[in-house]
Amino acid sequence: MKTPVLPPAASGDPDDAIRALSEDTGRRNLALLIRLRWIALAGQALAIAVTVLYLGADLPVPEMMAVIGLSCAINLFALWRCCKGLAVSDWIVTVELLIDIAALTVLLYFSGGAANPFVTLFILQVMLGLLLAPMPQVIFILSAAAAAHFWLLRHGRPLRLPAMGPEQMTQMTGDGFFGLHLLGMFLSFVLAAGLLTWFVSGLRRNLAARDAQIAVLRQKLVEDEHFVRLGVMASSTAHDLGTPLTTLAVTLDEWHESGIPDSPRREKVLARMQQELARCRHIVSGMLFAAGLDRLDLAEALPAGEFLDEVITDWREDGGALEVEMRPAPVLGAALIADTMLEQALRNILTNAQQAGARHMTLSAHREAGHLVVVFDDDGPGFPQAVLDHPVRPMAAGKGDPGRGFGLYLVSNAVRRLGGDWSVENRAEGGARVRLSLPLKEDET
Repeated sequence: MKTPVLPPAASGDPDDAIRALSEDTGRRNLALLIRLRWIALAGQALAIAVTVLYLGADLPVPEMMAVIGLSCAINLFALWRCCKGLAVSDWIVTVELLIDIAALTVLLYFSGGAANPFVTLFILQVMLGLLLAPMPQVIFILSAAAAAHFWLLRHGRPLRLPAMGPEQMTQMTGDGFFGLHLLGMFLSFVLAAGLLTWFVSGLRRNLAARDAQIAVLRQKLVEDEHFVRLGVMASSTAHDLGTPLTTLAVTLDEWHESGIPDSPRREKVLARMQQELARCRHIVSGMLFAAGLDRLDLAEALPAGEFLDEVITDWREDGGALEVEMRPAPVLGAALIADTMLEQALRNILTNAQQAGARHMTLSAHREAGHLVVVFDDDGPGFPQAVLDHPVRPMAAGKGDPGRGFGLYLVSNAVRRLGGDWSVENRAEGGARVRLSLPLKEDET
């Protein structure tokens, strides 16, 4: 199977890539419409020739051929747009179809008006609109086609056929003039159904090609996100491991140079070293949860207040200095689905607030649709606009927002994997707000 080729913009920003795919599909659909129009114009010219030469009808051939010539010029202009690679909007396609309706109306006016059996070709324009344009434009196209048909009921040059006896008319049509009309209706149906079938088959090929390109783009985005995640985890883990490993290295270097200290001091230093090793294990556990390797079946139902209080206490023991106020509420006794993933996510929120310059944080909670909504309000400088625009996009922390780049990315991974949701905003009175919607145990909902 041939690998779909992405448009050039697909190698850049995802939004630009999706826009490029849409524009490319629009151009291919317009090219298909151009080919359909060439066939229709050739059919119209052939119908005029048969009607005049075979049936001997009196038609204003110069005027009708002028309409076909103008349609050819418009079609050449549309072809030029496609060759230049210009963007094809929904309104451009709508205007193209409206032009076709206008040209068909004029041709029908010169050849019998609404009595012409080919008046049913208006349905073809509406069907093309349904396939190519959004619903507001489709309604516009439908209204134009209906108005044109209604106008032709009262207007139109009568179709003059040469005088024929009953035997000649019966020989030609089998049922006289009415049979001729039915034959025209049949030919109109065959033409409309055939063109529509051909067009839809081409449109389906275009859509299949677009879907294949989107699948390739999606796979590319997944791979890029995976590499970004690895880079984020490596940077975050290296930063977090720096302090405990430095403590261990300094202690071991000191023992290597000065010897192992006596028992009382040695026991104290060993306890500190064990604490640093436990911190390293905790950091590695956080790295595993960020990579999606923690097992969700290890989660357990814990009272929300007890769990939050334990997270805050452990965070303070690891060096957290932010003043945290947890407002008591009956809902904090609800059974919250919690695990190390969620614990690490909450620690990241606290660390982010402290590193951003906040000195006080308030936790509040309430129940909402089977979830526990926990709100973290701090008195820091708030989130920069870049974070508010793309809260889940990992980015390097700047001087004005240290720590905010990676932490929220990890929070998003944790909360969404547990089946929850989250959002960030800046408070009107100043400071940042992080809102978590966390699942409660089923029998508590």
